Amino acid sequence: MALFTSGEVANKLGLSVRTLRYYDQIGLVTPYREESGKRLYTEKDMLELEKIILLKKAAFSLKDIENMLTATSVEEVLSIHREMLQKTKEHIQTSLQHTTTIWNSLQVEGKLRYDQLIPLMRSDPTEHNSAIDSNVKQALPKMEEDHSYTQKWINVVKRIEMCLEEGVSPTSKRAQILASDIAILTEEMFNGSKEQAVAFWEVRKSPEHSSQAGLYPLPNEIIHYIEEIFSIYEEETHK
Repeated sequence: MALFTSGEVANKLGLSVRTLRYYDQIGLVTPYREESGKRLYTEKDMLELEKIILLKKAAFSLKDIENMLTATSVEEVLSIHREMLQKTKEHIQTSLQHTTTIWNSLQVEGKLRYDQLIPLMRSDPTEHNSAIDSNVKQALPKMEEDHSYTQKWINVVKRIEMCLEEGVSPTSKRAQILASDIAILTEEMFNGSKEQAVAFWEVRKSPEHSSQAGLYPLPNEIIHYIEEIFSIYEEETHK
């Protein structure tokens, strides 16, 4: 029967001697001991250690690994572990969404507006079905999504802010080009559905509904400017 010293096992499996001693200490893999105290591992011990390495790479705790190597149902442990990984995945996804929300809001404001951000991150999508049409909600570019429409709307808001800062009249050619771009963008989002576009704008005008939908609430002056340029744009379009 082949026997391996702690040093040989460490070299073969890429483990430290200290780790091997710890596994021995907690009773995970107990090697044969000579009278001198020297630890020797059998081929079966090597196999157990390889199993441990595999399971650790799958992010199992040592306690779970011990159970899997002894009596507990492997199916049960896998089920628990899978559930824990799913929760970790959901946590990471939520963190990523919140980070994207902060990034997008920074692009809009140029600084962090916590009074605007906090309601977005508290928002629970399961509570919004009654207030927002499901088709509209599905098409909305959320602040927490890295979506091309989100960036387009950020650019639109920046252009409106520039118009407001420079005192650009809603009747000007520049403002009407902006209104046309908004109309095209809205049409693209809702595949030409005017009903959904109107519903979208109703959501956009309401800070509460915007927050519920995961949309960055627009300041009143921007909303009023959009309504003004659109009113003129529609009159000119229908002449």
